[in-house]
Amino acid sequence: MRLLIQIIKKVIENALQFWSHNIILVNIVHASGGFGLALLLQRYIKGKAFLPSWVGWLLLTFAIGAHIVAFITPVSANGGDQRVVDGKYLINLSRAPFTPYTGDKVAFLASFVDIEKNKLISEDLTVTVRIAKLGGSGTEKRTFLFEKEKIPVKGGILELPFIFTESGLLEIFFDFVFDSNPQKIYEAPDFLIDIQRSLTGYSKNQVLMAVLSSLVIGLIAGWFVKTIVSSRVG
Repeated sequence: MRLLIQIIKKVIENALQFWSHNIILVNIVHASGGFGLALLLQRYIKGKAFLPSWVGWLLLTFAIGAHIVAFITPVSANGGDQRVVDGKYLINLSRAPFTPYTGDKVAFLASFVDIEKNKLISEDLTVTVRIAKLGGSGTEKRTFLFEKEKIPVKGGILELPFIFTESGLLEIFFDFVFDSNPQKIYEAPDFLIDIQRSLTGYSKNQVLMAVLSSLVIGLIAGWFVKTIVSSRVG
């Protein structure tokens, strides 16, 4: 039950994140849905409506379809990249969402694989993660935005949530050692990631206000448009 609640919460958060970057679309969708719902209510309560019932069904279907996209897209929108280390090991880095924006939480998942055995490294690892601006060479000449050392990794999986505050091309570095041999440091080639500037991101409260406002406007317009038009014609 708790897992189901967590999944529902995550899906809702992802949908709100999607809508926050598509605020114009969210207004159109909910206004259309409200208008269509009002037409259908008129048709099935009063027996007649200003427009045919198929128009209401079409608008309502559009709104439902847009919601399905909003709920599903952020969850499935993830991508990965791979780097080979010393010809022996493979680091696979995936992220969700695939296109990160400044201010949004990005969920990174790094898996450390033994190429010869073709499975996750079972030995305990200690990992260092660094995120830097693109450019420069060597630790001294790079501008690091994030550094975290001595991260324990068991079972070959490292989860790392991160919120980017700067846009542009960034480099992510993973250095790791086996706990059984800490003197040998394995340095992976950098991972590149393009962070987009959040130009249209809105807070959750702003998104919810936009949803409710556009829905109410659509309902009112759909319910009273016939009365308004009839009064003008008369």
